[in-house]
Amino acid sequence: MSRVGYFRFSESLIALLQHPDQLALLKRDPTLIISAVEEFLRYDSPVETSTLRFAREDVVIGDQVIPRGEMVLVVLGSANRDEAQFTQPDDLDITRERNRHLAFGHGILRCRWRGSHMFISPASARYDWRARCT
Repeated sequence: MSRVGYFRFSESLIALLQHPDQLALLKRDPTLIISAVEEFLRYDSPVETSTLRFAREDVVIGDQVIPRGEMVLVVLGSANRDEAQFTQPDDLDITRERNRHLAFGHGILRCRWRGSHMFISPASARYDWRARCT
């Protein structure tokens, strides 16, 4: 497991200790581990911002216009707390359904650790997390 993996795993344990009701629920029903892992990833995202992006065309978000070519930085941690996407987004809820978080951003992940360059998919990262928790 990478250093980030250890950190994320420990952050998940801390979240459970801070929410004893969720810990008790997971102890009662260990089959919730898959949804719990997804919730840990949403609740305390391993990546706070995306890589720099540039608008391919003019985009209107709310009352703001992002012109073509403008640099854009997506704050993933904020997106994972979006009230329009998640009911009670500031609560840890290991039974959360429709948990479409952006903890890994979008697309293939590039991991840099100890000088290596690895490319993995979000599905592989999820599998790694789930395997460590079961």
